[in-house]
Amino acid sequence: MGLFSKLFGYRWSIYFRNDGAIYYAMHEHSIIRMIGYVLPYYQKHGEPKPPWDLVINFNKKHDWLKLRNDHFTAEDPGLTSTS
Repeated sequence: MGLFSKLFGYRWSIYFRNDGAIYYAMHEHSIIRMIGYVLPYYQKHGEPKPPWDLVINFNKKHDWLKLRNDHFTAEDPGLTSTS
């Protein structure tokens, strides 16, 4: 990990929430690596059962994205955008 990254913290986080309260958090500089951790779960089991959900946060701007099944398609093994 470089000095720049150590000084300015993690760029990405995935939060495991229950009714909006954060129970677990994963932080990483690589969003591709983080998606790789959760992708097999979504492919095998689908979305977490309510009230649980997973959200990605881009920490530099605090942009949030709730992960859903339609982000992971059979045609594209990575995260895809949805409209």
